[in-house]
Amino acid sequence: MSPAHPFILMMQWAENAAYRGADRVVSVLPNARPHMEAHGMTAEKFAFVPNGIAVADWQTAGDGDTLPELHNRVLSDLRKSGKFVLGYAGGHAVSNALDVLLESARLLRAERLAFVLVGSGAEKEALQKKAQFLPLANVTFLPPIPRTAVPALLRLMDGVYLGWQNKPIYRFGVSPNKLLDYMMAGKPVVHSTNASNDLVAESHCGFTVEPENAQEIANSIRRLMRLSPAERESMGQRGREYVVKHHDYKVLAERYLELLRQ
Repeated sequence: MSPAHPFILMMQWAENAAYRGADRVVSVLPNARPHMEAHGMTAEKFAFVPNGIAVADWQTAGDGDTLPELHNRVLSDLRKSGKFVLGYAGGHAVSNALDVLLESARLLRAERLAFVLVGSGAEKEALQKKAQFLPLANVTFLPPIPRTAVPALLRLMDGVYLGWQNKPIYRFGVSPNKLLDYMMAGKPVVHSTNASNDLVAESHCGFTVEPENAQEIANSIRRLMRLSPAERESMGQRGREYVVKHHDYKVLAERYLELLRQ
């Protein structure tokens, strides 16, 4: 929409008023302060508190949170056939750049590798049509699952993928919940991003490549496949430890309490 659209002008007025009137302004994006200052916030008001995860829920997740029969059968069959399973679990939206992942799958058709995309979204039908057109026998689409079944799903994957579009808005940073799930599952991550923050790089739990670059994504997936199972496990464990230390809701709640005490 145009910056001069009445609705946008109204929303901008409300945003500016909130910055001026608030005692503190909390963002889940670490580098949002310059934007907020440009719209009336004084620097000392800013605080960064990222998205988090209920670590206790993952520690108690067990066989009771079972996968639907379809998902369990497909993933089990792929693993029994000796395929390296690279998974994506989440929304199939334009912002997730899954069309680029399909291009990477095309480059990796000769590998003993299976791409499994779990979820729903506005782009899913178009992605399925693209996979059929190319055609990509190494790509499987599965329906969404309850959140309680996510730990069981990720346990059956060898690695996971998260991608973003190459957009300037990510200069403020990102705070994706699905990445926290990946890291809590202890899975190595291929992360395609140019965001100003990167939990994968910070925790050394995978490989980061530039966004919307199918060849670089394919190269990183090959690199991940060439690691030993022990190396991948160690990589995933670093991600899990990072989330427990920095993104447990208990840790983040203490940050909010500290802001209220000031």
